[in-house]
Amino acid sequence: MLTPTVKGRAIYRRADGSIIRDLSNVPWVRSNGTSYETTFIANTPKGLLLLFISNNKRLCRSLELRKTWAARRPLTRAVPHDHEIKEPICSVEIQLLTETEKLYSVLLKFDDKDVTALPVFKGYTEL
Repeated sequence: MLTPTVKGRAIYRRADGSIIRDLSNVPWVRSNGTSYETTFIANTPKGLLLLFISNNKRLCRSLELRKTWAARRPLTRAVPHDHEIKEPICSVEIQLLTETEKLYSVLLKFDDKDVTALPVFKGYTEL
């Protein structure tokens, strides 16, 4: 049985539904935080890094795939890139994607009054 690799996409939205930021390679939470895809194993929780605070700034992270050479062979590396979010976030749409299909989509809802802190989670809707 083939286990597909899964990527996470996050779409951050304002209260009017317009997009603040659309990240196609959101990192999966692991010790080094640089995995852009994962495989799912039964009874093993997985998590996506959506927001974090660093140096009093609210940030989200994407992973950019860069081709390099190592030992005279091509290698693709996932390089983290942080994006500051300076305005209130009303919702974040999370999509779990394989190469050929969308497996799952959920809309996380937030109450966001202080853009220097993490927003307060208010609920979710499966899409």
